[in-house]
Amino acid sequence: METITIIPNNKRQGKVIKALLKEMNVPFLSDEDPKISVSDAAKESIQKGLEDAVNGELISEEEVNKHFQNVIRQMD
Repeated sequence: METITIIPNNKRQGKVIKALLKEMNVPFLSDEDPKISVSDAAKESIQKGLEDAVNGELISEEEVNKHFQNVIRQMD
């Protein structure tokens, strides 16, 4: 099967293309269709993480792994 990307120039073209695909029973995805739902709390957490990264407030992967190894050891 082949994937085709169509980029309409305006809303009218988009509506016509969607109507045609529906009429032909061709499955399609639209960027206007919600793909995922993210809570406000998750959005705020993501924004804080991005700000931390911009400010250089990062923890290395090695440090994260060590931390979680210690947490797991404490659970045993």
